Amino acid sequence: MQHSPITVTWEQNTAWAAMQRVSRENLLDASFLFAIVDADLPDGPHSVADPRVHATQQAIEDLFAQTLAINRTKFCGRAPVIGRYGKDKYLGRGAWLPTTLAAVALYCRRAQLDCPASAHVRQNLRLEDLRISGSS
Repeated sequence: MQHSPITVTWEQNTAWAAMQRVSRENLLDASFLFAIVDADLPDGPHSVADPRVHATQQAIEDLFAQTLAINRTKFCGRAPVIGRYGKDKYLGRGAWLPTTLAAVALYCRRAQLDCPASAHVRQNLRLEDLRISGSS
């Protein structure tokens, strides 16, 4: 099977990280969300329908749900706000609005698809989860 250069790099980086014992927190980078949104591929590898994209987005959300205090307090039980990457030191290692909005954009695009993951998104996506501020 012929792999695209992106797929080969993805697999090689994962293997390299495992060999070097790089923590999952250091490996996850929310810039990945921008790449998927910007590519806007209709289907196939690296599209919003790709199960690896779903899994990576979930891993990024899980990381920031645990590490950002705002997700354990103000947004507890809701879609988490997202930072840039796990060990980010910029601006006190906080949430970053562009990455949070990229995650929202992926959910909205996934909700438009006709795939098993989109049914879950359509069923569970609540407008109140998309509010960034404490406004009512």
